[in-house]
Amino acid sequence: MTRPHLPSTLTAVLLAALILAGCSALMPQANAPAPVANSPAPQATTEPATAPTQPEPIATAAPEPTTPPVAEPTPALPPQNRVLNILLLGSDQREGQTGPWRTDVIMWVTIHRDEKQVGILSIPRDLWVSIPKVGENRINVADYFGETLKYPGGGPALAADTLKNNLGLETHRYIRLNFEAFERVIDAMGGITVDVDCPIEDKFIDDSAPGGFRLLKVPAGRQVMDGKTALMFARSRHGRGDIDRTRRQQRVLMGIRNRALDVGMIPRIPRIWAALKDSVDTNLTLQEVLSLALLAKDIAPEQIHSRVIDYTMVRDWTTPEGAMVLLPDRAKIMDAIAHLMDSPPLMEASKFPGTCPD
Repeated sequence: MTRPHLPSTLTAVLLAALILAGCSALMPQANAPAPVANSPAPQATTEPATAPTQPEPIATAAPEPTTPPVAEPTPALPPQNRVLNILLLGSDQREGQTGPWRTDVIMWVTIHRDEKQVGILSIPRDLWVSIPKVGENRINVADYFGETLKYPGGGPALAADTLKNNLGLETHRYIRLNFEAFERVIDAMGGITVDVDCPIEDKFIDDSAPGGFRLLKVPAGRQVMDGKTALMFARSRHGRGDIDRTRRQQRVLMGIRNRALDVGMIPRIPRIWAALKDSVDTNLTLQEVLSLALLAKDIAPEQIHSRVIDYTMVRDWTTPEGAMVLLPDRAKIMDAIAHLMDSPPLMEASKFPGTCPD
């Protein structure tokens, strides 16, 4: 993985943290109304599945977020960047790992500067596509093969070319990080607030927990999560697997954005920088980072449009080798992309459809 191209001043580091959220700085404003229960919500926790003597509280019911600061003048983007498309890649690669890794988070963000509109498309990791130089496979292995095959531009370039060849998506910039960096940044921020529409109870492998498993419990409502809880929440296949996971990932990213715009974040900048500097890979320029971070405050919540490639656009399929994947209906996906800016606002689009699963 190449060294990250990130600004080195402390002010710019905070702005880079907004971009780290997969352009979550471009998501709905922090003061968007949300229902709050009359009585305190149960605490969301992560604990070993064998129930430790002292359960470790991780998340709690959160108060309403604070109002973001007043917008400042925004530096101009170069003419060719008035529409900027960014690919966000989040992988399960561990520090120092050279073996196979998978990309569990894949989001394509298009920013229309003049119209002050943003479109966010979540792509399920199990989508079955044709990868250049590789062949038919899940989209989540493109980044790994791009690195191991020394594809021009590496893993992000191969992932971007795969999306362009299969879905017609043009990508100008990318942001890539692993999950350990994701945890560290959220902890350095002091946690994030996530609006949870469906409660979750799920098990995760964790060698540090008694019995080798950790139990995630997240009640519905507005919850404050630390890095480990947010990561487990974003990776859980609770519900209908990969499709519902992408909905939760969008809500986690909005939580990162809201926290990053909090005026109380300034004292945490050194900790955020320590978490960012060796863990994030991006080809965004400093000018683009500054411009996009400031633009965030000028975009109205209803102008943040979101889609998830869901079961209306794919169907389950088992490969001859026994792998369970999602076959794309390319015509429907490309129609959704063409009308991305007509899609509902992110918080509406990311709601769990129908009744919450058990």
